[in-house]
Amino acid sequence: MLKLENQKEKQNGRINTSLSKLSEFAKMDKEEVLKALGTSMEGLSEAEAKRRLEIYGINEVIYEKPPTWYSILIKSYNNPFVYILLFLAVVSL
Repeated sequence: MLKLENQKEKQNGRINTSLSKLSEFAKMDKEEVLKALGTSMEGLSEAEAKRRLEIYGINEVIYEKPPTWYSILIKSYNNPFVYILLFLAVVSL
């Protein structure tokens, strides 16, 4: 039987579960998944929800800051072909 506690690693208040482990859940019957997750079709009890909230923290998505337009522009010139063209342009002058 698959134990969820063995699959989770707590890092910075977040739980990391690999895709291979998630695909194992997809192959299981719903009863097996519910048992492995420690829940039921009715959901978690109030006490269990509070306990998991204390252990794992709130369920929130943390977004990375998108790159600025000028950093994208600078990264687009970081290409060996661009360096060759710049070198040839300088030599041709």
